[in-house]
Parts: sequence; structure tokens; C-alpha cells
Amino acid sequence: MKIINNSFEIVNSINENIRGDIRYPDKRKSLPCIILMHGFQGFKDWGFFPYISEKVAEVGAITICINFSLNGMGTRTDISEFPEKFARMTVTQEIDDADCIVKSFICGKILSNDILDSIWNGEIYLLGTSLGGGISILTAKRNKNIKKIALWASIAKFDRYSIRQKQEWKKNGFIVFTNSVTKQVMKLNYTYIEDIEKHGSEYSLTDNISELKIPVLIVHGDKDVSVPLKEAEMLVEAAPYGMTEFSLIEKTGHTFGITHPFKRTTRALEQALETTINFYGLK
Repeated sequence: MKIINNSFEIVNSINENIRGDIRYPDKRKSLPCIILMHGFQGFKDWGFFPYISEKVAEVGAITICINFSLNGMGTRTDISEFPEKFARMTVTQEIDDADCIVKSFICGKILSNDILDSIWNGEIYLLGTSLGGGISILTAKRNKNIKKIALWASIAKFDRYSIRQKQEWKKNGFIVFTNSVTKQVMKLNYTYIEDIEKHGSEYSLTDNISELKIPVLIVHGDKDVSVPLKEAEMLVEAAPYGMTEFSLIEKTGHTFGITHPFKRTTRALEQALETTINFYGLK
């Protein structure tokens, strides 16, 4: 089956570019659109994202995989070309970016209206990983166009830092860490914490997921040390009763055994992918 694969750029509310790739099977109709959202240090070309975008498209979907506008990535896949943008990243901006992509798709800015009318069935689903899982929950809560969400290794809270860490962060104005993918020393401004604290319970992921009225899938590895299994259990407990599926994948961690650059798939990734495809009702 031929998969059409095109890149696009959308300018958001702060005049930054959201870059993405859209894939869909040729000569198929009545397809849902699935938007994939990466995590804290992720990007659209990291590890498994191109692979799962292709695989999901093959079984009957339009897939959109994006770079959030302030994730620091350009066209390269080995280095952050815009670390100064990453320093300005906030949860609020990522929510705005996700909303921008949903609206841009619906109004024909990513695919022309002629193509959209001929292949899209009107349904939009989300697939968020790690921090992107949190963004997916808030996006679904705010946007009635979202009909299903799948959360892979999702966080259950945005504030993940100790009082001491935040005090030092505030004192310096930024926090410094080494990017696990590019090995660059990166900065993240204290505005990230200020944004979370400003919105408080509005950004509570357990509160927001409890108010969803759509099907939710939560997938988590039992050896995840980046986002402990306890957080998946928090989301499962809060998620809508009777509309939530939980898939615990044994003997795997945060990225289901995948590293960057992508070399080969794993049993754990295939299990997550198969569970998600079934959840979306694709075939």
C-alpha cells in the first residue's frame, strides 16, 4: 500500500512555526485523523515516531506527527538547532500549539479542503507520549472535536520538581540539564514553573481526565523509571469509568525499548502499537 507523506509548517499565535508530517494511505476513504504529540525532550523524528506514524496510516488513518513550536528542533534529527526556543517552552504554549494543529487541520490548512472532504471521516484522535500525554488530556478536555485519546507512558502531573529544585531554579532564572538524545546542555527558564503554578488546578491532569466523556487508553511499561507506574495508576483511577482501557506492558521502560536513531522495533513497542490500533478501531 502506498503511503502519502508530506511535511507542513503552521504559524502559531506567537509567530513561531509548528512543523509536522502528515501521512495517509492512497485511495482510502473515511479515515480518522490521529495527531501524535511528543514528550519533554522528544520531537517528531525521534525514535519510533516515524515508524508508528507509518504503521498507523497503513491500517487506515491520517496521521499527523508534530514538533511543538518551542521544542528547539529544526530540520536535523541529531541536535537541537534552537536551544533558545526550548528555554521558553511552557505547558500553555504546547496546549496552544495542539489546539492550533486541530483547528488548522479542520479548516484545510494542512490538507486542502478537497482532499479532506474525500478522505476524512470527521473523527480526530490523539496519541500523546510522556509530557505529550498530559498535553493530550488537556487538549481533549478543551476541544470537543477529539473523540478518543491514547496515552503512552504519560505523566499524571506537570509539577515534578522538589521545593529545593524550584528554589534554585527561581534563583538562577533557569535550570540546566543534559538532553538525553542530543547530549547538549540545555536551559529551561523558570517561566515553565510560573506557568504551571499560575494555572494550578486548571492543569490538574487527574481532574481533567476525570471529566472526559470519550474513550481513553493508557499504556505503560512496568519498568518505567522516567514516569513511574504509580502515575499511570493515578490516571486509570481518575479516568472515566467504563470508557478507559489500561495496558500494562511487562519488562519494558519509558520508550518501550526504543532508542534514537531508530534501528528496529521491539516486542513491547509492537504490543503498544497493536493495542492502540485496536483501541482506535482501525483495520
